[in-house]
Amino acid sequence: MKVGAIVIFDVNPTTKSYPVYMNNYVASTNPNFDYGAFINLASQVNKGVQIRMWAHEFTQNGTYAFRDSKKPDQMTIISVKAADENCPDADSNVKPMTEINLSQVGVTPPSKLIVPNYNFMVGTFILLIVCNFFIAFAIVWLNQSNHAMDNESIQNIYYDLAKKQEQEDIIKDGYAGFFCSCCRDRQKVMDEAHDRTDVKKGPKY
Repeated sequence: MKVGAIVIFDVNPTTKSYPVYMNNYVASTNPNFDYGAFINLASQVNKGVQIRMWAHEFTQNGTYAFRDSKKPDQMTIISVKAADENCPDADSNVKPMTEINLSQVGVTPPSKLIVPNYNFMVGTFILLIVCNFFIAFAIVWLNQSNHAMDNESIQNIYYDLAKKQEQEDIIKDGYAGFFCSCCRDRQKVMDEAHDRTDVKKGPKY
């Protein structure tokens, strides 16, 4: 379109949808463009003013990029030619935003750069560190638990063996006491019988 053309933008006061000028976008080629009217439009819509259409006259040549306030990926690029310049296709003022159409009006589409998600990267790194810490802690705890169980099992085996040996010693001591008692009783009986025999014989002259 030519300088002095008027563009009418759709506005939805219910959803707060209105055009937003992208002054830092690569396709916006006029650094002197006064987009204060669009800032005023945003202020009025957010205040609840029922505006459904917004008209703006472009008085300077250049390329202007707009986006929807509610749908940032929905863009509109307007190319304004000077009075002595010709439009590439005068029969069609509205075209889809393709690379060919943009190149016809002198707009070079920006290359799609992949911006790293540093928050995701840092979060993933911290999560890995925490997981490794818990895994190491679990391994150490399991090893200590198994070692304690082994020591307890060994102690139980020693205790059982000692108890068994003690019982055997008690049994042996009991038998020894019994035999000794029997021997003492038998000797006592023999001594008493000998004494009685001596008494019956009487003294010898």
